[in-house]
Amino acid sequence: MTAQTHALIQLVAGIVFAAITLWFLWQAFDSTRAPTQLRYDIVHYVCSLGAGASGAFFTGAALLSADVTFGPGSKLAFQGTAGVALFGLVFLLFRSRAPSPSGNGGSVVSIGTQTPFEQVAQAIASEAGATIDLSSLSATERAVVPASENLLCGTFQQAKQSLARLGQLVPKGAVRAYRVDLDEAAKHFTLHVLQ
Repeated sequence: MTAQTHALIQLVAGIVFAAITLWFLWQAFDSTRAPTQLRYDIVHYVCSLGAGASGAFFTGAALLSADVTFGPGSKLAFQGTAGVALFGLVFLLFRSRAPSPSGNGGSVVSIGTQTPFEQVAQAIASEAGATIDLSSLSATERAVVPASENLLCGTFQQAKQSLARLGQLVPKGAVRAYRVDLDEAAKHFTLHVLQ
């Protein structure tokens, strides 16, 4: 195998790793899914690993195409160093930009095992800086305890999605189907039972 063929194979492998990393990011941060801290941790490691591998492949391709002469094992050490450096850089960049559960845009309401529907809904609205009207639900429905889950509520849209999700966390038939309306100007959510 010639040096140019080997360099081309490494370049293609680097591009494939980069494409997989970008696809994974797109899937992981799809706005229709509520991110959890575990998902962010997994993304940090996988994307950092993908970036490090891509960096090692690209570095190897560049070294082969430049026809740089190295001693035995030096080229591999150089590629490895470049990959580890890129892994560390991407990992630290992710850590510095990741939303925290208590930060702006990343607020989370954790449902306890004995927390009633009404209390959880009010906490979600409150964390988003809004109020909520649950008057269309009966007292029995408002007292139902949903299953435990972390629900995002740092923004109005996150809170709206979490309020809709809350209806899926109760036992089937315990709370009638509803829609969530948001008046952003008034910072007010309303749950309307569907008939």
